[in-house]
Amino acid sequence: MTLSPSLVPLGRLLSTTALTLVLATPAAAWAEDASQVSEVTIVGKRDAIIGAQTLQHEAVSVTSVISGEELREQPQANIADLLTRVPGINSSADMSRNHAGTGEAQYVSIRGLDTSYNAFSLNGVRLAQTDANTRSISMNLLSPFSMQYVSINKAPTADLDGDAIAGIVDFRTATAFDVKDGYRKVLVQGQFAQMADERGQDPYGYAFQGEVAERFGDADQFGVYVNAYFADKDTYGESTAFQKEHEKNNNNIPGPLRENEDNLFARGVQWNAFRNNIQRKGLTLNLDYAGENHKAYVHATHGAYRLKSWMDQSSIRNELATALGQVNPNGGAYNPAGLREDYGIMGGLYHRTEHSDQTLTTVRAGGESRFNAFVFDYHLAYSKGEQDYPLRIESAFYGLPFIGTADQTGAATKDGLLITATADEKHPRALLTPSAAAYIGNLHNLRQYYVQAGYEKTWEEKTEFAFNGAWESNFGFLKLLKAGVKYETADRSSTVVDTGAKRHKFSAPYSPVHDDAIGAFNTRGEFADLFPGKMVTGFMGGLPQAPLKLLDTGRIEQMARDYSLARLPADAARFGTTTGEEKRTAIYIMGRFEAGDLTVIPGLRYERNQYGASNYRDVYQTGKPDRKELVSSDRTYSMLLPSLVATYRPNERTVYRASIRKSYSRPAFDQLFGSTEISYDAQDRVEEIYEPNPNLKPVKSIDLDLAAEFYGDDSDMVSVAVYYKKLSDLIFSSGSTNTSGNNNAWGAGVVSPSGVTVVSTQNGGEGTVYGVELMGRYRFRGLPDWADGLGVMANVTLQRSRGETYIQSGGVYKGYYELPLPHAPDLMYNLELNYERGPFAAALNYNYTDQRLRGVRGNRPHNFIQPVAKLNFSSTYRFNDHLRFGVSVENILDEHNYWATIGERSTILSDDRKGGYVKVGRTFQINATYAF
Repeated sequence: MTLSPSLVPLGRLLSTTALTLVLATPAAAWAEDASQVSEVTIVGKRDAIIGAQTLQHEAVSVTSVISGEELREQPQANIADLLTRVPGINSSADMSRNHAGTGEAQYVSIRGLDTSYNAFSLNGVRLAQTDANTRSISMNLLSPFSMQYVSINKAPTADLDGDAIAGIVDFRTATAFDVKDGYRKVLVQGQFAQMADERGQDPYGYAFQGEVAERFGDADQFGVYVNAYFADKDTYGESTAFQKEHEKNNNNIPGPLRENEDNLFARGVQWNAFRNNIQRKGLTLNLDYAGENHKAYVHATHGAYRLKSWMDQSSIRNELATALGQVNPNGGAYNPAGLREDYGIMGGLYHRTEHSDQTLTTVRAGGESRFNAFVFDYHLAYSKGEQDYPLRIESAFYGLPFIGTADQTGAATKDGLLITATADEKHPRALLTPSAAAYIGNLHNLRQYYVQAGYEKTWEEKTEFAFNGAWESNFGFLKLLKAGVKYETADRSSTVVDTGAKRHKFSAPYSPVHDDAIGAFNTRGEFADLFPGKMVTGFMGGLPQAPLKLLDTGRIEQMARDYSLARLPADAARFGTTTGEEKRTAIYIMGRFEAGDLTVIPGLRYERNQYGASNYRDVYQTGKPDRKELVSSDRTYSMLLPSLVATYRPNERTVYRASIRKSYSRPAFDQLFGSTEISYDAQDRVEEIYEPNPNLKPVKSIDLDLAAEFYGDDSDMVSVAVYYKKLSDLIFSSGSTNTSGNNNAWGAGVVSPSGVTVVSTQNGGEGTVYGVELMGRYRFRGLPDWADGLGVMANVTLQRSRGETYIQSGGVYKGYYELPLPHAPDLMYNLELNYERGPFAAALNYNYTDQRLRGVRGNRPHNFIQPVAKLNFSSTYRFNDHLRFGVSVENILDEHNYWATIGERSTILSDDRKGGYVKVGRTFQINATYAF
């Protein structure tokens, strides 16, 4: 294997420092959470790191732990970005809803496997899922402010949920027993977004956080911990992308575009600006009792996330107004030689909102009781999540296409030929003649064409009950026998009223014919240059060729309410709602056997899953459907999940681990059930139908993990881990918001008797993932006084993944072919140079994630996310035992934070909603903390 240039600095650093993987969950009584291992009182960053490493050292399996103190030292406030410091963890953003334009990641993934392969819990409570399209959990609602630590269990034992092929991410908030008694802390934070300031947008943000912890009682056995925070910030981002799908350049070359990446023809360019306001707020209340033989607790959290997101776009696209007699002189898209020629150049403005309101509440009440050699723990938990897109708006401004004739009618001339230059892979440009450029640059040639609005809302209420019993044995090698039961039920509802459900069209900008049947709205749209707004006067890579205007958001929203929402059918929400219920019952038994320094933990877990759902579906024959019917579906399947974990501790500073287990991943809810999705051609004829597949099988995996950890003085440590996963019944889809339906169905199309292609998600074949994780942390000694305190940290994950998915052409099944698994990079690494001496601490951190598969597409080139790298700096100064001040910078090198391309071997920029090339710029942050 040849190392890429990005690996060169890594290789130099690894040659002088040690490396490692990490961590684990506690061994004591095999509690579900690491918080029950021991009290970890946090004093400073290094103490927090040592505390996290202690949890790792005592763990029974392969787990990574990172302290909340270490997370809070970094410049990001988004926990998805922060967790990339952990070996094998990468983050991703969802660009279909413009989220990468906020500058924040949204999902985290273990070892690069798709986020739907992870299980997520908060204080041991499985988080409610607020997206019907995926099993992924958005990290938007979780804040580092209240985190004591985060554990990533990469090889769960039988007492933990089995639907976690990649592992379990468990977020833990602090309790009164994790900090010193009488603890009080207040944090104030300020933020400055450089690109927003450069574009004349609000660049500022702020956050407030307060913590209180108190113990009381005769033996301080009662504890109360309260944490509250509020954060508000504005960000601004920009992106470039191709405007339309690529087509064949030479039509004489046979085969699909996916097999001919050198034969692509680009079709227009778009430039996007993203204005965002993000608010987060949350409350944590933890009540604990720690008696001699009994413990009890109530842990409750509530988080809210609100995003106001406005996207404005200018574009140059290929279009012909054939109704007015505009003609391609070739009589079609290809000239007599078979080469593509797109005549008709049209500028455009487009506005879209992606406002989002999300909430998450979790409550867990339980305890632990000891009766001589028997230990019982039990809990009742509740989690409710809601994700609401209250007002999704789209509006566009178009005009008469330029074709180079005197009155822009008749046969197009060469001046009206749209040619797109792709030499700059991040900033494509249209090659325009002076007359075409002048025409496109005049906003008075554009008028508002339509406005449309819709909304979405998804919620889930999840409850669970668990009871575990353990017997501490002295019978030979058997030291502990544990068994338990868990019951989980979830009610969910998902409502989608698409933005196109009631589109209001103004009279076409280039036609006197009105497209809307309601005469009261038979008006022409306003000219783009007269519509209220602000012109963008700066842009990455040079100004857009088509003027970009940030349209007045209040004006657009009012039009959407008056012209679109007000005219939606009264039953739109009812027909757009899918309701369902999910139940899971699990039982397990496991033992702990010890022989000297060797501990072996065999286990067997059984899980039974039941699903049921009902929704309205369109009834179609030919043409557009004209009625709906209520349908119901259900599904039941069971999984038997054996596991074996072994740990060898030859001394206090060395731990060897091994694990083999069976795991699985449940299909996303809307892959099993939900509304039929229908796409139409330009004449409103049914073109393709997506239907859920209630018979979809879960993905299954056999997982092997081996790890070694070596601990030195202070916080020094080194670890190495190797892993291998053998998967079957793959579902080759990507877990992210708004990628459901025929955008997420990589199954074979079937042509119905009426000639319509019906697509449904199908299970694929087999797959493999294997890799190595290395991590090291070292503090240099024997240096001059001024350098005393200098240290390094590095971790790297190298892996390979392949999976068999369907190949289809024209709706016809052609067999299997192999691709990397979605979102699984071959390389991830972190490099850090840190310094801590006296009251001052600082760290310079570089994070890199390699190319990842974003989405599979039948005949067209697949979508990939190109490598993403970020250099961050953070520093703190402790004035005294109470006051601490910090300064940090995110994205020092002003790198992109998202770059989507098409083709496995190319860096050809993607088109439209697949993402393109996105930058948000640098972010500066200051904070002050006072503890008393």
